Amino acid sequence: MLPYLRRLIRDEDALLQYSAQIRGLTAGDIYIGSYFSVAANWLPQIIQAFQQAYPAVHVHIEECANKVMYDGLEEGRFDCCITTWRPFSGDWIPLCEDEMVMWLPENHPLARAEVYPLKQLCHESFIEPLPQQDTDVVRILKEEHISYETRYTAIDNYTTYRMVEAGLGVSMNNRLMTAQWQGRVAILPMDPPHTITIGIAIPSRDGASPAVKKFIHYVQQGISQILAPR
Repeated sequence: MLPYLRRLIRDEDALLQYSAQIRGLTAGDIYIGSYFSVAANWLPQIIQAFQQAYPAVHVHIEECANKVMYDGLEEGRFDCCITTWRPFSGDWIPLCEDEMVMWLPENHPLARAEVYPLKQLCHESFIEPLPQQDTDVVRILKEEHISYETRYTAIDNYTTYRMVEAGLGVSMNNRLMTAQWQGRVAILPMDPPHTITIGIAIPSRDGASPAVKKFIHYVQQGISQILAPR
């Protein structure tokens, strides 16, 4: 019954938000699932701008992987998620493309190469981030029919990065993940290249509460400004 109870609570909150909107206010709570990279690198400044305009709206961010986010959407735990697309019964709003890259220890034989050939992965110790979470990493390796040995797993991307830095193996992630990190890790494009489309998954864009609709607008506007050429 928990998913149904969560939907009842969300519906009640939406009614309160519409009531506040009629009175010329925007208030309420919104619950967002997000990729770790987006939450850390983009959302703080977007939320800052959003809160200046709508201080009565409380924003709750949960950093998690694809499976948790899409399960949360189905259960009514999240109002929307910033993630990559998976089949689900809802609306999809694309935001941007991000490149998938390989992480190698700085003393790896290919650390100074122009690209990392994915077929090389069968000879490596692979550190898999977020196992059993339907990640883009696993989807790409399956799509390319790459044979690999998962020697280690980690549920935190920064832990994975530090394990690569320690020379325990190689890993894969999206480029945005390391935007603010510095360490003894070589970051290489892959051959063949792959990108992911980051977007917003939402049960119903038209049926979203006023606060969620405004937040989505700020996310779209904020990411466009962040990625705009300077």
